[in-house]
Amino acid sequence: MPTDYLVFCFAGDPVFNALPIMKVTHYPYEPESYKPFAQGLLCMHDDALIARLWAFESKPEAVSTLALSLKGPNERTFTLSVALSGAKEALLDGAPCTLPLDIHPIAGEDLQGEYWGIDLVISAEITAALAIDRAKKGTLFNGNMYKLCEGIHPHFGSFFPAGGRNISACPATFELTPF
Repeated sequence: MPTDYLVFCFAGDPVFNALPIMKVTHYPYEPESYKPFAQGLLCMHDDALIARLWAFESKPEAVSTLALSLKGPNERTFTLSVALSGAKEALLDGAPCTLPLDIHPIAGEDLQGEYWGIDLVISAEITAALAIDRAKKGTLFNGNMYKLCEGIHPHFGSFFPAGGRNISACPATFELTPF
């Protein structure tokens, strides 16, 4: 099975500038309309997954949402969606996730424009529940990143083609590898 995204494992602090980027480029339902540029990255530090998801929108709506879905080798799933308003939903196997999760909003401006997003630490308890084990080099798991909104500028985009408007779909293959 080919790998669609490498998830680097760090012994020390992650080096975000060296990580590959997931770019949301698949907007199958918006052939002519609003398609915001969104991207993300994912790495592993200790036994937690660290993600950064961000979108470039000049006037984002409060309901503008970023989402990440993961499916472990054991077929268990984790889905997180966070709106600009701060509304969030974290699900483990489709039920509300009560395990530790650390979410921090980010916003700023760079050469690509104004952005908003989140920095996220997916706890060791969640990665253990998904059977994502950093000690096993080459561990494969599935996932995807999404950018969606049901407001004035409706859109649904993904890093990897999702085959529908389902943010729990995990069609991309991720692989753990040492940095």
